[in-house]
Amino acid sequence: MVHQLTVTWARGAAAAILVSGLLIGAAAAAEPRLVVSGGPNKELKGYLVKCGVVSAVEIRAPDGGYFESDRGDFGKLARNMRFILSNECRGLRKITFTGTANGQLWYSGAVSIERKWRLYGLYAPPQ
Repeated sequence: MVHQLTVTWARGAAAAILVSGLLIGAAAAAEPRLVVSGGPNKELKGYLVKCGVVSAVEIRAPDGGYFESDRGDFGKLARNMRFILSNECRGLRKITFTGTANGQLWYSGAVSIERKWRLYGLYAPPQ
């Protein structure tokens, strides 16, 4: 009787550890992954949020002014992300971008194969 309880408890504990490990792994996988840094001091950070046919990227900047034009450091970082993700995300056809500064949304845009990978979006400073 005691031996049977010990075996049952050990199996239950092993199952609990396995399930909790899977849950922790799933939570960790949901975290955005830093893919590339840009800017003169590497202050712009490009994070992969979702990888697939339609992928999602968050670009974090210390100041929202980085998102005013796609001709500067922000545009370079977005183009770099496109080249990197074309190798990482199978069947990539579109990348959506969100640009944040201090946790606030400043930019939303995309590139797609249909638009010849040209960046288009909306620069909208928070009010």
